[in-house]
Amino acid sequence: MSGSDNAVGAKSAKKGEKQTIRTDQDRSRDLFTAPYDVKRALSFDSEHKLRSENLPFDIDVWYPKLEQFTFDTVFIPLSRAEARAIALAYRYNYIDRRSDSPLSDTYRQTLRSLEVRIEERIKLHGFDQAGCFMRLCGRSAKDAEPRDRQRIRDEYQQHLDRLRSQQDVPTKELTSELKMRAVGQVSLLKAQSAADVMALLLSSERVYSDMLDWLWFGEPEQIVLRRWEPELSVDYEFRCYVHNGKLNAISQYDHYCRYDHLFPLKQELEAKMRALWEKVHQHVGTSDFGSG
Repeated sequence: MSGSDNAVGAKSAKKGEKQTIRTDQDRSRDLFTAPYDVKRALSFDSEHKLRSENLPFDIDVWYPKLEQFTFDTVFIPLSRAEARAIALAYRYNYIDRRSDSPLSDTYRQTLRSLEVRIEERIKLHGFDQAGCFMRLCGRSAKDAEPRDRQRIRDEYQQHLDRLRSQQDVPTKELTSELKMRAVGQVSLLKAQSAADVMALLLSSERVYSDMLDWLWFGEPEQIVLRRWEPELSVDYEFRCYVHNGKLNAISQYDHYCRYDHLFPLKQELEAKMRALWEKVHQHVGTSDFGSG
C-alpha cells in the first residue's frame, strides 16, 4: 500500500449506522468555493492576509538569491488537481472523520501520481539516503503526523537517555525541561521516501489551509524538499532581525527551554552569525527583514 493510499484509506462504518452519502463532487463544490472575496479576506486577520503579507519571504522568492548559503533544495510545482486532492484527503480524514465519503478513484490516482513524482526527485537528489525536510513555499508542515511513529518514539528515548546520562540524572527525577530538550533533538519531520512526504503532506492543517488559499484566491503552491542537516537541532536555531540595513537583534527560536550549554558559547555564536549576515545581507535585496 502506498503512502497516499494509507493516508486516505476508508474507515469501516459502524453496523446499522445511518449514513448520508456525499460524493467528492458535492464536497468539492462546498470546499473549493471561497467564503468571501479577496477584498474582504484582506480586511481582517485571515489566513489569506497572513499569506499575502509573507509572500516576499517565501522560499521560492529568496532561494535563487541565497542558494550558495543554504541547503540543497528541490521545488516540485503542484497542479490545482493535486491541491484539490490534498485538501479533500485532509478534510476527509481529520475534519469530517466520516466513513462514508472516501476519495474518488480520480483523486486517489492523482495522489499516487504525485507520490511517484516525489519519489523520482528524492532518489535523483540522494534524499533517500541523506533525508530531506518537506515544506511549502510559505511555511513548513511542522504540525504534521510522521509516518513512522515508532521511529520517533525510539529516537526520543535515545536522546533522553543520552541527556540523562550526561547530566547524571536519575530516571525518576527527569524534568520537563530535559524531556523537551530530548524532543528538540528528534528528527521528527525527516523524510527519506515519497511515502514519508505524503504522510506529512496529507496530515498537516497548515498544508490544508495553504491549499485552500491557493484554490480560493490564486498564488500557486509548490512542495519544497530541502536536504536534511543532522547537526541542525532546535537549540541551535536562531532568528536575526534587520532594520535599515543593520543587524539589531538575535533571538533563540525555541523560547520554551533554557539551554545552559549555549551560554558559554554566546560570544562565539554571535560572532559567527554576524559574519554570516555580513555575507548574506548584500544578496537579500531589502534593508528590513528577519532571518533564521
